[in-house]
Amino acid sequence: MLQRISAGPGEEFLTESQFNGHVRILERMARGVDKSSLIAATVKCDSMTGVQIFDGDLVIFAHKHISENGLYVISFYGEVKVKRLEFRSVDQKIYIHSENSKYSTETVAMDNDNLTILDKVVGWVHTHPY
Repeated sequence: MLQRISAGPGEEFLTESQFNGHVRILERMARGVDKSSLIAATVKCDSMTGVQIFDGDLVIFAHKHISENGLYVISFYGEVKVKRLEFRSVDQKIYIHSENSKYSTETVAMDNDNLTILDKVVGWVHTHPY
């Protein structure tokens, strides 16, 4: 089974025993991360089209790798999503941005128990529908 992550309403995160297959990526996509920590998932929905991530694309992310602002796979109230996170330590807040003007930014406290930052996105592969 291939993990699906939402660029919209959310998906359930699969357990490691449910992972299926491998995806070849460019070496530079994994620069600076443990290559054994990489996971690929199919995106559904349209909230990240502003950064050219579309429904059906594959997103590659580094498991448990959290660093500066950027694209992340998160679990928010149990729904797995890909979003752009902006960390503001002065305010102790995280801004969860969609990259589509149809969707609003959500703001949460850094210690919010309903937000789990799962993985940092290191790249994506666009798949054409034709």
